[in-house]
Amino acid sequence: MNRLSLLIIASLLALGGCSLVVSGLEPPECTSNDQCAVLNEMEGISNDACTLYQCDAELDRCVLGTRDADRDGLVAAECAGPGDVADCNDAAMGGSERCNGVDDDCDGVIDEAFMQDEMLISPLPGALAENRLPLTDATGSGVVASGTGETGLAVAHATGGQATFGLFGGESVMGPTAMNYQRTRRLDMLSAWDLEMGCHVRSTDSMSFTAGSCRFDDLAFGLSAQSVFVATVNGSGCTEGQLRVGYMPRTEAARAQVIERGPLRRSNAFFGIDTDPAMTGGRACTGASRAGGSLGATRPAIGALADEQALVAWLAAPLGRDACGGAPVDVEALALHRQMDAGGTRGWVTASNEAQPQVIGSTSGGGAPVIDDLGQGYVVAFPSEGGIALRWVARMETPPAFPGSGDPNDRVGLETGPLRIVELGTIATDGPAEDIGLASGTITMQGTFLGVTWRTGCGSADGRVWFRQLVLPAASDGFTLDESLSRAAVELTVSPGEVGPPAIVFEFDGFLQPGVEGARPAAGSAEDGGWVVAWTQGGAVLARRLSEMDGQLLSPDELITLSGPESATRSTPLLYLSGEQIRYAFLEVGSAETGIFEGALTCAPE
Repeated sequence: MNRLSLLIIASLLALGGCSLVVSGLEPPECTSNDQCAVLNEMEGISNDACTLYQCDAELDRCVLGTRDADRDGLVAAECAGPGDVADCNDAAMGGSERCNGVDDDCDGVIDEAFMQDEMLISPLPGALAENRLPLTDATGSGVVASGTGETGLAVAHATGGQATFGLFGGESVMGPTAMNYQRTRRLDMLSAWDLEMGCHVRSTDSMSFTAGSCRFDDLAFGLSAQSVFVATVNGSGCTEGQLRVGYMPRTEAARAQVIERGPLRRSNAFFGIDTDPAMTGGRACTGASRAGGSLGATRPAIGALADEQALVAWLAAPLGRDACGGAPVDVEALALHRQMDAGGTRGWVTASNEAQPQVIGSTSGGGAPVIDDLGQGYVVAFPSEGGIALRWVARMETPPAFPGSGDPNDRVGLETGPLRIVELGTIATDGPAEDIGLASGTITMQGTFLGVTWRTGCGSADGRVWFRQLVLPAASDGFTLDESLSRAAVELTVSPGEVGPPAIVFEFDGFLQPGVEGARPAAGSAEDGGWVVAWTQGGAVLARRLSEMDGQLLSPDELITLSGPESATRSTPLLYLSGEQIRYAFLEVGSAETGIFEGALTCAPE
């Protein structure tokens, strides 16, 4: 290249914002590869050539060399020769981890430096911003109810007869008003909800019903593609201890009306669960467990399928049951199906087994059973003697269509059958397990990966949080548990302490860079995801990531801090998927702004 060519290039580069000083044949100055592109154009060099003009990161001048698009000193993998250090991601800038969903430093792990050092204590604009749902009750006392599924999170904070409700990852539009035989319990987003609402009570003749008084001190949600399934337990009045079920359309979250439409011919759950006087000794308006005879239900949980079905499980015990358990009680379950009339305008919930709960096991624990949907049905887990009991519950058969006519209390021809329940076994734990979490993962030739988390110590100074990856091979009646393919348990807490209940979520990709050798063998695209488990400890909300490749910690020294440790009280964290990110929420009380905080936990892909 002659001097005149360099002078022409100098002028072009100057127009592009480059401060150029030409001295003899000295290469032009630059600050980016783009400012050297004109040299490649004049020489007829394509942008994807392995040898081209680039801006040298040390000299800040355009030089001819092996392609290094991100200027991190590592050459593009397809251009690497003997002795070159190949770049696993030549599009990433800087060679160190950034919050971008890629493996910048080529160690096989994605975003680990950011996750460890720069988590939400100092959120980056556009990356990990927080949202806040303020509470009507500034003290934050009461119960936080939640439910996840289908890329969303439903959460409510209930106290003193009022509640604040929010649906993250869902739409908020207005819907129709209440209709015939419908009673609603309204949760207005960002405002109060009077929980002291009327609820239908079956009279002793089993045919008629009257209005009762309900105050819901236990709530649970489950999200299908279109609905939020709701389970509530009344804490006072005539129907104390009664479990009631209903739903609300996700598109009407701003109105947040829990629909219980009846009478009996439409919904066999219209009068609540366990309220048949013949089964409860004439106590027409009291919830009583059919199995154990104990008063009421507590700690409900819901898992929902995408196609408008859900499973509710609970403890057959009074509301005041100790959080760390006590005498053995039954774990009961009931499936729900949202039905619509012929015009598709009115919906209601119909229950399995004619709304008669089925016992799926017994527990001495105090935490709610946990449910994870697997498409064909559900896996249910609860504390058991020596470990964690697992049950497979098949989805309920689709109920008969409602004919739209007939005796309102006659269900002949509309009956629903019992659920099929299979024992999968019990996994051993190091000490009594409480507050279990489940999240299913990738389906492989071996079976479905299932992540299980739990805590031991139940809030004591010796509390620990654990994780284990299980493999559930498919079987003719659902699934089985294969211990030989499952992985060993991993302790997540760095040191014991007063740890809160853990939450868990699975992401199918974005944890390991496929094909890159790192701390573990190179992952393929089918095993580059994993689980996130979060819990509270020492005033902070903490989290760790685990790889689906081997069920082990993604980075042993990675301990993510979501919030803390300033003086504030935080509830159990909630984790859910939204789009390509894992997101979180928790209630924080005692900081400058009390409320339910929600934000992104993982970095968005570039």
